[in-house]
Amino acid sequence: MEAESKTTQSIALNDYEKKMMRFKGGISACNLFQCDNKEAAIAFIHERFQQIVYANPWLKGSCSKGKKHKIYLNFDSSDTDATPLVFSGHAPSSINENSSYTDIINVCEPHMVEQAFKLYHKKNRLTKLTVLHLDNQRFLLIFSLSHLIADGHTFYQIFNMLSSQNEIYGLNVVRKNEFLQAKDFIPKRHFKFTRSPGLIFWFITKILFSRKKVQVKSFELNQKYVQQQKKQAKEGGVVPFVSTNDILSSTYAQLSDSNAMMMAINFRNRIPALTDKDAGNYEDILVIDKERSSTKEKIRILINDLKNEEPKIKIPKGRAVLKSNPVFITNWAGFSKPVIIDNTHSLMHLPLYTTKQIMYDLCVVYSPRADVVSALLFMKGLDEDKVNSHPLFKKS
Repeated sequence: MEAESKTTQSIALNDYEKKMMRFKGGISACNLFQCDNKEAAIAFIHERFQQIVYANPWLKGSCSKGKKHKIYLNFDSSDTDATPLVFSGHAPSSINENSSYTDIINVCEPHMVEQAFKLYHKKNRLTKLTVLHLDNQRFLLIFSLSHLIADGHTFYQIFNMLSSQNEIYGLNVVRKNEFLQAKDFIPKRHFKFTRSPGLIFWFITKILFSRKKVQVKSFELNQKYVQQQKKQAKEGGVVPFVSTNDILSSTYAQLSDSNAMMMAINFRNRIPALTDKDAGNYEDILVIDKERSSTKEKIRILINDLKNEEPKIKIPKGRAVLKSNPVFITNWAGFSKPVIIDNTHSLMHLPLYTTKQIMYDLCVVYSPRADVVSALLFMKGLDEDKVNSHPLFKKS
C-alpha cells in the first residue's frame, strides 16, 4: 500500500474542463495507411504507443468527482502497460480515401471515446488506439482521447509522437493556475455569450426540434487564391500579414451569414507560463461578430489583440441569442504533423466527429495529406452551392 501511495497521482482539472467539457465526446482522428508489410507497420505503431504511454502514464488514468464539483484525473505513474488501451478489428475493404464521411464515421465511431460524463470512475476509458484491417496492404489507425482531459493541441502532441520522425516525451499534466489569466485576454462579453442561458436554451431547442440532418463534405483550399489574398493584404498595409486561417474564417462567416462565429483559441504561449508541453484544456472561445468577420484583415487584428473592442463588439445577448446564428470554426491543421512510418504511405488523415451531436454549422480546418489544407464542413444551414461557387475552395 505504501508503494501504491507514492506512485498514485490525483490531478485537479481546471474550471474550464469541469464546466465546459462534461458533455463533450472524445477528440478523435483516423489515418488510412497502405504498405507492403502491414504487420511490421502495425507492430511499429504498437511499440511507439507503448513508449508514449510509458512517458505519459496519465493516458491510462480515470476521472472522478470530488467535493465542491471538482473533477480529478487519477493515475498510477508506475502502471505504464499500454495493452488495455490498444484495440484491433476489421472494416470493409471498400473503405478508402474517397469514401463518404458517413461510411467512415460508421466504421470508426464504435472506437471513439465516449462523452466525458459517462467515464467517471472507469479505468482505461480515456484513451483508445485502434487498428482496423481493411485488406492485405491497408489499415485504418484510429486515435481517440477524452476532451475532458485534453484539447486539440494535447491530442496532436500525443498523436504526432507515433511518427518515427518525432521525439517521444512526457507532457506536464499538472494544471496551471495561470490559465485563469485567460479572462484578461478576452472581453467578458465573449465569456457571457458562450456560457449564457440563452445559448444553452438555443442548443436545447435544436436538440428537441431540429430534424435537419448534418451534411458533411470536405473542400480542399485553393492555394493559388490563398496566396493572392495574402499578397493583397500585405499590399493593402492594414496588417503586416494574414494567415490562411484568417482568410478561411472570414469567408466561412460570410458564407454562413453568422453574427456570432465562435473560434477556439489556444492560450499556450499567449500566457507565458503555458507552454506546448502542458497537457490539458488551455483553450477558450472567441466570439466574432459580423463586423469583425467581414474581412480577413479584421480577423487578423482581433487575433493579434483579443481585447480589441474597436469598433464596438456586437455579439448577441439576452433574447437576441435565441435568434442568433452561431457557427464554430476550429483549426486542427496547425497542430497536426504527418505520421511517418518506414515503407508506409499515409493516404488520408481525417478528424472524426459524431454527427448526431452537432447542433450548428461547424468548420474543421485540417490537413488530409502533407502540404494540403482542407475545410471539413458540417452543414446544418450553410448552402453547399455557395461553398462550391467560392474561389477559396477547389472544385471537386
